[in-house]
Amino acid sequence: MRVPPTADVVVVGSGITGAATAAALTRRGATVVVLDKEIGPAREGSGRAQGSLRLQGRHPAEFELAVEALQGWARAAAEDPEYDVELDFGGNIYLCTEPDERPLLLGLVDQARASGLTSVEYLEAEAVRDLLPTATGALPGAMYSPVDAQCQPAKGTELFVRRARRGGATFVYGVKATRLIAARDRVVGVQTTAGRIDAGAVVVAAGAWTAHLLAGVGARVPILPVSMSELETAPLPTLFRPTVRAWGFGARQRPGGRLVVSAGLGARVTRRVSLYDLHGARHWLPRARTFRKNLRLRPDVRQLGREARALTALSPTLVPQRSPEPVPDRRSVDAALVRLARVFPAATGCRVDRRWAGLVDLTPDGLPVIDTNCGATGVTVVAGLSGHGLALGPVLGEIGADLALTGITGRPILPFALARFSGPVAAPEVMI
Repeated sequence: MRVPPTADVVVVGSGITGAATAAALTRRGATVVVLDKEIGPAREGSGRAQGSLRLQGRHPAEFELAVEALQGWARAAAEDPEYDVELDFGGNIYLCTEPDERPLLLGLVDQARASGLTSVEYLEAEAVRDLLPTATGALPGAMYSPVDAQCQPAKGTELFVRRARRGGATFVYGVKATRLIAARDRVVGVQTTAGRIDAGAVVVAAGAWTAHLLAGVGARVPILPVSMSELETAPLPTLFRPTVRAWGFGARQRPGGRLVVSAGLGARVTRRVSLYDLHGARHWLPRARTFRKNLRLRPDVRQLGREARALTALSPTLVPQRSPEPVPDRRSVDAALVRLARVFPAATGCRVDRRWAGLVDLTPDGLPVIDTNCGATGVTVVAGLSGHGLALGPVLGEIGADLALTGITGRPILPFALARFSGPVAAPEVMI
């Protein structure tokens, strides 16, 4: 595809963050070009997510953003009612399947209420049965938020692509950003495999590949790409309306009855290891030791070969033109379905129609990187979403537009500054 020669803002990446940023920018009158090396939007991360749009269970720093994001999802769907993204505000419930899990859930309830989420509550076993009659397995209790939502991830991303296109944004697929062009420490454009685009601002929302692109302007972002597996079953009778999360499984039920199942809290993720893993190792090694049972390591022979030829492990030249299809961890996700069936026996023995994996751009503390201090003036990064990108997408788009056009935002993003990695950071309580 050809690229326009100029734009006010170039957005790198057309996952939910890039699409929502483009939509917010065009609404403010900016000319926008969105680049993606894949053949369509959200082909690596957000389009392969489970689809839970939740408030509860988050780090307190994300609560305010998550509330605004849910409002953004409702508004976007209302503005495009003919496009069905399976958006349903049916709530989210964290199931307690063992008594020793109760203290952590009670602590999360306290965090949520202290941040103003007064609808979040802990339910005892009898109240859980009233809410979920099909959950006849052992359940000491649950943490419940009635206002959370879910959607079909690929369709949800496309909803914001449609908004951006209506505003005049140009989406260019199959074209890779190869270099951020800077002059006198200010970005002036983007070099791509299809030519140069001159622009005074660039938003890097490139997910797993963000660190490579920003290395070209001297910024170091400790992002570790991992893959997380999911499966989808054949249609079943209605088992639950809220999205469900627990230690060992997570699920949502689509309108046609299909269950989308992940490994939930304590999920095992796969890391394709290369020399890149030395980047940010001082932050990652403590977390890897803590969650070693949740980390499945496999060598990435292709990437090792690229790194050897390039004589570096961190460069835009190491970003593949097309990412290989991640291999799902069948054992992990099938075990999650078995655990789900212990709580919801009606799911026992159901047919699995497909399995897949998607890339998740983790940071050492499980929080995103949202910043404009990224090596050159005019460069904004919104990445390292650690599996939270789909839910936060609408508000991340507004923040990305704020920062690209004015360099500041009124939303609370200080906890997400890149500079926090200059010292020690706290590890999250679960792997993902």
